[in-house]
Amino acid sequence: MMPAAAILLAGGRGTRLGSLTNATPKPLLHVAGRPFVFYVLDQLVAAGLTRVILSTGYLAGQFEQVIGSCYGGLDVRYVVEEEPLGTGGAIMRCLQVLGERAFVLNADTLFRISFPRMLALHESTQADITVAVREAPDAFRYGTVGLRGNRIVTFGQGGAAGAGLINGGIYLLDPRVCARAPAGTVFSFEREFLPGVLTTLFVAGYPDSAYFIDMGVPEDFGRAQTELRDR
Repeated sequence: MMPAAAILLAGGRGTRLGSLTNATPKPLLHVAGRPFVFYVLDQLVAAGLTRVILSTGYLAGQFEQVIGSCYGGLDVRYVVEEEPLGTGGAIMRCLQVLGERAFVLNADTLFRISFPRMLALHESTQADITVAVREAPDAFRYGTVGLRGNRIVTFGQGGAAGAGLINGGIYLLDPRVCARAPAGTVFSFEREFLPGVLTTLFVAGYPDSAYFIDMGVPEDFGRAQTELRDR
């Protein structure tokens, strides 16, 4: 059965976009005439999800002002980070609030995967965590993912130029993985948690070639203005 809930990570400062985020959180910046996060929320609505938790931090109050408590049939809740928790701490806190399996997405990235196919892979492999991955012409910003069959065996750090399979920033996981979280509440899900559980949990990779854009740097923020308008 399709999970009913999703978690959107929206707490970052967005420093790579410079002055654009001085007064506006990055996911609320307008792209092709509307807040970028609306495109991500539309994707959840289209997939049939009914609930979403936004994990917010920087200028948190603006999200509730712009989105409110309901979006396209989605029940919208907010969990505010009073102090930065990192992506890992934010995910674990939201999973504990939900108490159920959920998709996790970055609010500043649009990856138009097939949620039903990702769920089918997750269930057929009996994975503990499933990560949506994608071939990228240049993996420099992201780091590469090593896939053996359906199982992710390595997460490389960014910095190496050239094509490669990257982490697309969409996850499917169960609250029971919270027990594997490192000591403390502030940590990176991508750089610390996932590499640390590859030998003890089944972390599946779900490849999808769907449209992908991360609007977190000026070049791609500009590209998104054209691409999302045209789409």
